[in-house]
Amino acid sequence: MSSIVRTRNVVIGGVPTSLAMEDAFWHELRRMAAARRQTVPRLVTEIRSLSGGADLSSAVRVFILQHARQRPAPADHSDAIFLPP
Repeated sequence: MSSIVRTRNVVIGGVPTSLAMEDAFWHELRRMAAARRQTVPRLVTEIRSLSGGADLSSAVRVFILQHARQRPAPADHSDAIFLPP
């Protein structure tokens, strides 16, 4: 996965909102939304409500990191975000 920051629009409450994150975060955000049977905008809305006014892109990254820390690591680390070259 690329470490290039990509900006995408997510419509929250009818308002297009830009989020800038690396591909790994976008991938994980989509995976998390699917696992919760939610849309990405719905999950981002929840994250925003928990963010306390923090920058939304940062809040999403921190939310994803906290979620990843709560999951047990697989023995083979096959779902690791960064793999050695």
